Amino acid sequence: MKKTIILSVLLSVGMLGVNANNANLNVKPHLKNPISKFQDEDKELTKDRWQWLATASLNPEGAKKAIDNDPATRWETRVSQASGQFFILDMNAANTVSKIVLDVAASKNDSPKGYEVYMSNDGTNWGTVLASGAGAQNETVIIFNKKTAGRYIKVIQTGATGNYWSIHEFRVFGQAAKK
Repeated sequence: MKKTIILSVLLSVGMLGVNANNANLNVKPHLKNPISKFQDEDKELTKDRWQWLATASLNPEGAKKAIDNDPATRWETRVSQASGQFFILDMNAANTVSKIVLDVAASKNDSPKGYEVYMSNDGTNWGTVLASGAGAQNETVIIFNKKTAGRYIKVIQTGATGNYWSIHEFRVFGQAAKK
Protein backbone atom coordinates (compact mmCIF):
# COMPACT_ATOMS: atom_id res chain seq x y z
CA MET A 1 0.00 0.00 0.00
CA LYS A 2 2.78 2.42 0.98
CA LYS A 3 4.68 1.86 -2.29
CA THR A 4 1.49 2.38 -4.28
CA ILE A 5 0.83 5.72 -2.58
CA ILE A 6 4.41 6.89 -3.06
CA LEU A 7 4.37 5.78 -6.71
CA SER A 8 1.07 7.60 -7.23
CA VAL A 9 2.47 10.80 -5.73
CA LEU A 10 5.65 10.59 -7.81
CA LEU A 11 3.61 9.98 -10.95
CA SER A 12 1.26 12.86 -10.19
CA VAL A 13 4.08 15.36 -9.77
CA GLY A 14 6.01 14.03 -12.75
CA MET A 15 9.05 12.86 -10.80
CA LEU A 16 9.25 9.49 -12.55
CA GLY A 17 9.31 10.91 -16.06
CA VAL A 18 6.21 9.00 -17.11
CA ASN A 19 2.67 9.93 -18.09
CA ALA A 20 -0.55 8.09 -18.88
CA ASN A 21 0.83 7.13 -22.31
CA ASN A 22 4.02 5.46 -21.14
CA ALA A 23 3.39 4.51 -17.49
CA ASN A 24 4.75 1.20 -16.28
CA LEU A 25 6.01 -0.05 -12.94
CA ASN A 26 9.57 -0.70 -14.12
CA VAL A 27 10.47 2.96 -14.71
CA LYS A 28 13.54 4.13 -12.80
CA PRO A 29 13.36 7.55 -11.14
CA HIS A 30 15.56 10.24 -12.67
CA LEU A 31 15.84 12.41 -9.59
CA LYS A 32 19.04 14.43 -9.38
CA ASN A 33 19.38 13.63 -5.66
CA PRO A 34 17.40 10.44 -4.98
CA ILE A 35 15.84 9.95 -1.57
CA SER A 36 18.06 7.93 0.74
CA LYS A 37 17.25 4.24 0.74
CA PHE A 38 17.22 4.46 4.55
CA GLN A 39 14.87 7.44 4.86
CA ASP A 40 11.63 5.59 5.64
CA GLU A 41 12.88 3.50 8.52
CA ASP A 42 15.64 5.54 10.14
CA LYS A 43 15.06 8.39 12.56
CA GLU A 44 17.31 10.78 14.41
CA LEU A 45 18.46 9.00 17.54
CA THR A 46 17.49 10.77 20.72
CA LYS A 47 20.54 11.88 22.60
CA ASP A 48 20.37 10.84 26.22
CA ARG A 49 22.55 13.69 27.45
CA TRP A 50 23.53 11.89 30.61
CA GLN A 51 24.61 8.74 28.80
CA TRP A 52 26.13 9.94 25.50
CA LEU A 53 29.72 11.12 25.79
CA ALA A 54 31.98 12.96 23.38
CA THR A 55 35.70 13.52 23.23
CA ALA A 56 38.19 14.84 20.72
CA SER A 57 41.90 14.99 19.98
CA LEU A 58 41.83 18.75 20.64
CA ASN A 59 39.69 20.61 23.19
CA PRO A 60 38.22 17.35 24.57
CA GLU A 61 36.52 19.18 27.45
CA GLY A 62 34.49 21.18 24.90
CA ALA A 63 33.37 18.11 22.91
CA LYS A 64 30.18 17.79 24.99
CA LYS A 65 28.97 21.03 23.37
CA ALA A 66 28.50 19.12 20.09
CA ILE A 67 25.84 16.94 21.75
CA ASP A 68 24.16 19.45 24.08
CA ASN A 69 21.17 20.09 21.79
CA ASP A 70 22.04 23.80 21.69
CA PRO A 71 23.10 25.08 18.23
CA ALA A 72 24.43 28.26 19.86
CA THR A 73 27.27 26.29 21.47
CA ARG A 74 30.00 24.37 19.69
CA TRP A 75 33.01 22.16 19.97
CA GLU A 76 36.02 23.59 18.13
CA THR A 77 39.61 22.57 17.61
CA ARG A 78 40.90 26.04 18.60
CA VAL A 79 43.63 25.60 15.98
CA SER A 80 43.71 25.31 12.19
CA GLN A 81 42.37 22.09 10.71
CA ALA A 82 45.03 19.42 10.19
CA SER A 83 44.96 15.81 9.11
CA GLY A 84 44.66 13.41 12.04
CA GLN A 85 42.41 15.53 14.29
CA PHE A 86 39.41 13.50 15.46
CA PHE A 87 36.05 13.64 17.22
CA ILE A 88 34.58 10.57 18.94
CA LEU A 89 30.99 10.02 20.05
CA ASP A 90 30.16 7.28 22.59
CA MET A 91 26.44 6.46 22.31
CA ASN A 92 26.61 4.05 25.29
CA ALA A 93 24.84 1.36 23.18
CA ALA A 94 25.44 -0.38 19.86
CA ASN A 95 22.99 1.54 17.69
CA THR A 96 22.57 0.84 13.97
CA VAL A 97 23.58 4.00 12.10
CA SER A 98 22.81 4.98 8.50
CA LYS A 99 23.96 8.61 8.52
CA ILE A 100 25.36 11.39 10.65
CA VAL A 101 25.05 15.15 10.31
CA LEU A 102 27.75 17.58 11.42
CA ASP A 103 25.95 20.89 11.90
CA VAL A 104 28.28 23.88 11.85
CA ALA A 105 25.44 26.45 12.16
CA ALA A 106 26.89 29.96 12.32
CA SER A 107 30.46 28.69 11.86
CA LYS A 108 29.88 27.85 8.19
CA ASN A 109 33.57 27.97 7.27
CA ASP A 110 34.48 25.48 10.02
CA SER A 111 33.20 22.31 8.35
CA PRO A 112 35.81 19.58 7.91
CA LYS A 113 38.08 20.10 4.91
CA GLY A 114 38.12 16.32 4.54
CA TYR A 115 36.87 13.46 6.70
CA GLU A 116 36.72 9.72 7.22
CA VAL A 117 34.10 8.06 9.43
CA TYR A 118 34.57 4.84 11.39
CA MET A 119 32.50 2.90 13.94
CA SER A 120 33.53 0.58 16.74
CA ASN A 121 32.01 -1.51 19.51
CA ASP A 122 34.96 -1.09 21.88
CA GLY A 123 36.42 2.34 21.03
CA THR A 124 39.73 0.73 20.02
CA ASN A 125 39.18 -1.38 16.91
CA TRP A 126 37.74 0.91 14.21
CA GLY A 127 37.51 -1.36 11.18
CA THR A 128 37.21 0.08 7.68
CA VAL A 129 36.18 3.53 6.49
CA LEU A 130 32.36 3.81 6.34
CA ALA A 131 32.29 7.16 4.57
CA SER A 132 34.70 9.84 3.41
CA GLY A 133 34.49 13.18 1.69
CA ALA A 134 34.68 16.92 2.29
CA GLY A 135 32.50 19.07 4.50
CA ALA A 136 29.82 21.49 3.31
CA GLN A 137 28.81 24.90 4.62
CA ASN A 138 26.08 24.88 7.30
CA GLU A 139 25.91 21.11 7.67
CA THR A 140 27.74 18.08 6.41
CA VAL A 141 25.41 15.14 5.78
CA ILE A 142 27.32 11.86 5.75
CA ILE A 143 25.35 8.87 4.45
CA PHE A 144 26.95 5.49 5.06
CA ASN A 145 27.21 2.99 2.20
CA LYS A 146 25.64 0.42 4.52
CA LYS A 147 23.97 0.55 7.91
CA THR A 148 26.48 -0.21 10.62
CA ALA A 149 26.00 -1.17 14.26
CA GLY A 150 28.39 0.19 16.83
CA ARG A 151 28.68 2.08 20.08
CA TYR A 152 31.32 4.59 18.99
CA ILE A 153 31.51 6.89 15.97
CA LYS A 154 34.85 8.45 15.04
CA VAL A 155 35.24 11.27 12.53
CA ILE A 156 38.85 11.88 11.49
CA GLN A 157 39.93 15.09 9.80
CA THR A 158 41.82 14.27 6.59
CA GLY A 159 42.26 17.77 5.20
CA ALA A 160 43.97 20.97 6.25
CA THR A 161 42.93 24.61 6.17
CA GLY A 162 43.45 27.76 8.21
CA ASN A 163 39.98 27.59 9.79
CA TYR A 164 39.03 25.81 13.00
CA TRP A 165 37.04 22.59 12.76
CA SER A 166 33.76 23.11 14.64
CA ILE A 167 30.66 21.04 15.35
CA HIS A 168 27.63 22.82 16.80
CA GLU A 169 25.50 19.66 16.82
CA PHE A 170 26.49 16.08 16.01
CA ARG A 171 23.31 14.30 14.87
CA VAL A 172 22.96 10.55 14.39
CA PHE A 173 20.31 8.76 12.32
CA GLY A 174 19.46 5.08 12.38
CA GLN A 175 17.83 2.61 14.69
CA ALA A 176 18.35 2.59 18.45
CA ALA A 177 19.62 -0.55 20.14
CA LYS A 178 16.93 -2.69 21.73
CA LYS A 179 16.86 -2.28 25.49
